[in-house]
Amino acid sequence: MNRLAPPALALSLALGLALPAAPAGAQVIGKAGAVELTEADVRRLVASLPGESRSAVTGDEAALEQLVRGELARRLLLQEMRAKGFERDAAALAELERLRDEALLRLWVARQARVPEGYPSEAEVTRAYEAAKAQRGEVADYRLAQIFVALPDGAPPARATEALRKAVDIQGRVASGDFAQLAKQYSEHADSAGKGGDLGFLAEANLIPEMRAAIAGAAPGSVIGPVKTAQGLHFVKLLEKRPVPAPALAEVREQLVAALRQQRAAEAQREYLAGIGQGASISVNQ
Repeated sequence: MNRLAPPALALSLALGLALPAAPAGAQVIGKAGAVELTEADVRRLVASLPGESRSAVTGDEAALEQLVRGELARRLLLQEMRAKGFERDAAALAELERLRDEALLRLWVARQARVPEGYPSEAEVTRAYEAAKAQRGEVADYRLAQIFVALPDGAPPARATEALRKAVDIQGRVASGDFAQLAKQYSEHADSAGKGGDLGFLAEANLIPEMRAAIAGAAPGSVIGPVKTAQGLHFVKLLEKRPVPAPALAEVREQLVAALRQQRAAEAQREYLAGIGQGASISVNQ
């Protein structure tokens, strides 16, 4: 395929397809066998994309080239399909008709359950935000330190015995010893051992499930462990717990409105379909 050499094309796309449509015989942008894609074809292809996708390719030559390659592959497939007469295949035509009916039905139901433009109101958005905030509960970031002993699942018996012996030794020291010093001396986690085991602040959602369960309800200064994970044994010290406030309504308003509209559309569709079933005289010959 020709490299997307004409920077003028990428520039014009980035400027919102501002240049006039390419005349007949314009430069071929991509070619695969007998299939060609002209500058005008590329313009039409980009213009047909949804706004977000169009923004992603305009001004990005690599993304534009990928789009062209994909369109050439699609046209090659169409060419092969038509050459073999598949579009006249009886089974394919029957399946196509079924798919067409299903697509039309989905469009029809969506049209009947269209959400009003003004929904949701500001009051409804606020209520949904407050409800979500209450449901969210307490969310925190945790600053942890650890002493790690490697014992992966399925480790040979000799390795397991050695790791367990080391863990028992550590357990006897952490209750009254200097955790940071012990981490430097014993931890097998290279990135944190030199820092006294300090892992920094970690979001609760990013913690390994076993770790999250172990520190739940623990107070800062607590030492927990050993905690077994798939990687090994962890002695954990909770250094600090920092509450994470809920995002402001302004930050999540757009997502909240989209979710409420989607929920209302789904409810309206269910109501419409239920009404169709109730209004029709349906009988089944058993």
